[in-house]
Amino acid sequence: PDLIAEKLKSMEFGLETSFLKNIVGLDATWYKNDSENLISNVLVSYASGTTLQKQNIGNLRTEAFELSLRVTPIKSQDFSWNLVANWSNPKTTVTALKNGVDNLALQTNTSQGGVTLNAPLGGLYGTIYGTDFIYAPDGQKVIDPDTGAYMKTTSTNNNLGSYQAQWFGGLRNTITYKNVSLSF
Repeated sequence: PDLIAEKLKSMEFGLETSFLKNIVGLDATWYKNDSENLISNVLVSYASGTTLQKQNIGNLRTEAFELSLRVTPIKSQDFSWNLVANWSNPKTTVTALKNGVDNLALQTNTSQGGVTLNAPLGGLYGTIYGTDFIYAPDGQKVIDPDTGAYMKTTSTNNNLGSYQAQWFGGLRNTITYKNVSLSF
């Protein structure tokens, strides 16, 4: 197929500041990346002689806030201890799909009990669809009185969530003595 080059449009706003002679620092950033004409492997009919084909699949948007706090609790001529904590919440959504498609199956594997990995139009990239439990109005799972097992829906098209994390965070310590540093 004819492939169109991917394009990436990025916008970012940020603030970096330090206090108390660089003992405390704060970075705050918001960004948005729009990927257009994204190229990916797409499942195709076995009759074509292959199972995957590279195609332009659509457009994605990733937005996030990122925060980073830097603290130097101890600093002397030969020794310092730096601590950095960071947090971010990137979310990637599908803003367009090719040829009027409303969902792109990223992975389908029948050995996984009908669970599929998807890119639904307007939804999160990496949405998981599959069989869900049946829930009572109070939110509790319904138990089959004959088997004692939880009852499941017959549909495999239930939104079970996304592989995208709600947020990411990290903590890094760096201890330096003269010219030797240890980070963990």
